[in-house]
Amino acid sequence: GNPNTNGGAICNVCHSGGVVPSVTLDGPVNVVAGETVTFTLTISGGQEVAGGFNVSATDGSLLIVPDTTDTQIMSGELTHTAPKLVDSNNDVVFSFRWTAPATDGNVTLYGAGNSVNLADGSSGDAPSTDTLDITVSTPTSVSLTNMGGHAAASTLFIWFIPTGGLALLLMLATI
Repeated sequence: GNPNTNGGAICNVCHSGGVVPSVTLDGPVNVVAGETVTFTLTISGGQEVAGGFNVSATDGSLLIVPDTTDTQIMSGELTHTAPKLVDSNNDVVFSFRWTAPATDGNVTLYGAGNSVNLADGSSGDAPSTDTLDITVSTPTSVSLTNMGGHAAASTLFIWFIPTGGLALLLMLATI
């Protein structure tokens, strides 16, 4: 679905005829520059037999989750190694990692999920897509001055680190 790669083509270039699933990209939308975070792509509905996926990003680096055998990197994008069977919720879930670029900006993840019937062909399958917009920011530093005759830190570094729904605030002062 990324308009910058393969003309925005998705799985329906080859696969067709099935029930269209719902595809959801999930993960943090505010990331610190250079941070590596984990995302999921979930395929729900459709044929409820198996599925495959493809994810691309407008910037940063896509990575395979360590010790995972169901994903691979091809031409800088993530895809499946073989169709993955549905889980106990009739969903197909792929996890992957992404490292943010070193500079501030906005990045879009493009995900395509294909719900397949495993009937040894490309008919009876159907894809859908989702996008996730991510804001990348660098840590902020603040300089403080002597306040009311009390010594104050000459520099205070503050990092706001999103961690899956929670945030970690890290401060370091130098005097």
